[in-house]
Amino acid sequence: MYRLQAGLLTIMFLAGIVAPLLKGLLEPDASISAREKRSLAALPERPGSLADVQRYPRRFDDYYADHFGFRETLVSWYKQLKYALGDAPSADVILGRNGWVFLGGIAKGYTKYADPVGDARHVNRYTPETLAAMANYLVAVKNWLAVRGVRYLFVVAPNKHSIYPENLPPWLVPEYPDSALDQLLAYVREHTDVPVLDLRPVLLRAKEHGEVYYYHDSHWNWLGANHAQQAIREEIEKLIPGSLNATLFPMKKGQEREGDLHAFLGMLPRMRPALVPDFKGDCQPRLEPPGAAPRDVHSQYCDRGRLQVLVYRDSFFSHLEPYLSRVFARLTSIWTKVDKTSLQAQLDKNKPDLVIEEWVERNLPMAPDASPFLETRLDLSNAQSIYTMARGDLRFNARIRVLSFTATKLVLESIGNDPYMQLPRLSLAPDGAYVMHIRLRVEKKSGLEVYYSAGDSPEFSAARVLKRPLTPGENDIWLRLPAQGLGSYLRLDPIWAEGRVELDALEVLRLAPRKKAGG
Repeated sequence: MYRLQAGLLTIMFLAGIVAPLLKGLLEPDASISAREKRSLAALPERPGSLADVQRYPRRFDDYYADHFGFRETLVSWYKQLKYALGDAPSADVILGRNGWVFLGGIAKGYTKYADPVGDARHVNRYTPETLAAMANYLVAVKNWLAVRGVRYLFVVAPNKHSIYPENLPPWLVPEYPDSALDQLLAYVREHTDVPVLDLRPVLLRAKEHGEVYYYHDSHWNWLGANHAQQAIREEIEKLIPGSLNATLFPMKKGQEREGDLHAFLGMLPRMRPALVPDFKGDCQPRLEPPGAAPRDVHSQYCDRGRLQVLVYRDSFFSHLEPYLSRVFARLTSIWTKVDKTSLQAQLDKNKPDLVIEEWVERNLPMAPDASPFLETRLDLSNAQSIYTMARGDLRFNARIRVLSFTATKLVLESIGNDPYMQLPRLSLAPDGAYVMHIRLRVEKKSGLEVYYSAGDSPEFSAARVLKRPLTPGENDIWLRLPAQGLGSYLRLDPIWAEGRVELDALEVLRLAPRKKAGG
């Protein structure tokens, strides 16, 4: 019996060791973890140099750690056990009351999904300078469009934290009476005429009649989106009278999927009973191009509508689109922030009546650069270069690998989230006007960010950043740095994804002062 027990134990031990290896070898490699919502490490290529040989063990270890057999199941069991014990199974979620789960982390400096926990505490706030810069951006875009006969509406989709504060954990309380969104609304209404739609009051009223956000998702559900679309249509009616009849769509009993936070808990998205829209008898929009994915630029056409509408959006628009595509003649959706090149191309091609820019609340406090929409050209004839990239000047974090650095080109490889390079301290005059010139080549669609410090220390935050999209191939980018609140340090995040970057221009120029009239 002893030998039999020892033999069975040995067989079980060997099976436990070999089964994951065999399963990992036999099944095809996944590229994304459904339960962790992240990209998995790819099998490294065969080494082609001594440096590749040195890096190969670490890269293969990363690959195997992401692809051994039963990994997804084991990760799921681990996360569900932590959740059952009342412990957040992910650094990206917090557990609230009554079974509610909220997006965000509590670690110091958390910014992976912006910082919705800091938003709920009202500690992510606009400074006077960034508040004015945000208002300047909204005014610049509105005026730029108005000259071309196009209306503009800025819409803020609330964080779930703002609609269900009673279900937040008891330790999460505001430290200031007003949030960044409150600051922005008060400032814009006092100093501008830009229409900014705050959907919080609408959703707070609507939740008295049913849940408007998911328990295990960061987004509003179909009922919440129905009330949001009605409010948007009411606001459009004020801008373009007689264009819309702002009503709620009928709802019916059905099932809906919730999932982004569900995955953080180690579970796959699930279906649950809910009210869903009843589109019977409504227009069935025609999608162009056919089969376009949500993140692709696409249009939906409805013969019953009147307005041509262009929307720059994020994930919160996914539940709005099925509603609004049934009330507009054409609804064009672009899953990104507004940029002038894209906007001009859409105006030339589709000639919209209205542009909607939709942001989720956690994108605040941020102030995009208004300068591309100001009808002035940069005069570089007498600009003075105060910095040009040079070996030894730049500091790189651990998520950038320098492949080569010559007098004319810097070749980088991004190997993780938030790769960045910091410029040396610059002597910037407080009354100066500065431009940053970046020319780089990338292999995939992405974006870059330039952070600027507030003073004479290299401290950066999401409140002081300029962003630009990147397209595959060469990108030649000129950024006018803010006239106020500009410190001595700049940081460049050259790409938002993993991949190769070839940088052949990185310079900061000081523009010549404008001559006074008659001088």
